[in-house]
Amino acid sequence: MKKCPHCGSIVADDAVVCPACHAELDLTASLPRLTGSYCPSCGALVPEGSTNCPKCGMWVESRPAPKRGRRVQATVGDDPAAPDATNELPRFESAVPSEKDLRDPYLREHPVRLRAVFVAAAACVAVVGGAVLLIAHPWDPDAFSIRATAPADTSQAGFPGTVDTLKGQDSKGSGSDTVKSGDETTYEGLSNAYTALGDLSGRLDDSVSELEEKGFSGTAQERQEGQRRAATLGVEISNCISDIQGVDTTSGTYEDEREELLKMGNWLRNRSDIVSSAWSEAASAPDPSSAREEVLSSVRGEASSFGSLFKQAYSSFSIQAPADGSSS
Repeated sequence: MKKCPHCGSIVADDAVVCPACHAELDLTASLPRLTGSYCPSCGALVPEGSTNCPKCGMWVESRPAPKRGRRVQATVGDDPAAPDATNELPRFESAVPSEKDLRDPYLREHPVRLRAVFVAAAACVAVVGGAVLLIAHPWDPDAFSIRATAPADTSQAGFPGTVDTLKGQDSKGSGSDTVKSGDETTYEGLSNAYTALGDLSGRLDDSVSELEEKGFSGTAQERQEGQRRAATLGVEISNCISDIQGVDTTSGTYEDEREELLKMGNWLRNRSDIVSSAWSEAASAPDPSSAREEVLSSVRGEASSFGSLFKQAYSSFSIQAPADGSSS
């Protein structure tokens, strides 16, 4: 049981309204306001008169307790409505700036001088006037003129001159305008490829001879250079085969010749691969002279067979020209 704080009646503990005075009993009670200051370090409440924080122990500046206000009673002689009384009114600052006081010491020390104004105006006039004169050129108005100053010779105006042939007419004997047929283009491409294969075969023979002479008895630098030249020769042979494959034989006239050249190119490339591999073994061998017979066995055997097939086919190859029937 509890007592009603309003009328003093005894009510139940769980009652929210007093049955006697009907006052509400479930209102939150107001907590008393604590007096004192707070610690600037931890924020704990410091009692009045204490110089140290009770929680963290930090020194706190003691502040005197606020004094209660004193009510001033007006006397009979202090009536503001008295006609002879002079009252002091508060001053209101205006947002509009006041006029400059000529008695200001700053203005007396830094007065505006007319000479400076005239000098600035003269400088502006000189700069603007100089720019205008530079652009206009009044002393030489035709300095940048693009008009002709000398009279042109119009005595031959409209005369086209001597014309031997008119544009668009067929010009006889002009070899640069001759259009080649498809067979002529094919014949030219295959003939160039045939010549290139013969040149590459001769260079491959030279590489084999150099391998037998310097590949096993020369210096390391000579063997490295021979290997590099053999590898470059193999790339050129592959490019020649690609050129032969790119020749257009759509008409069917030179289809057999193209296949024969491709066969010779493949034989030449197989021989080149064997020779290039032999150069690599000779260049990397710790004792090239002892590995001579083993390395040259493939060159004298399989590579020699490819070389014989190529030379036999190359000597018996012929291609018929499309126009005059001449062969190469």
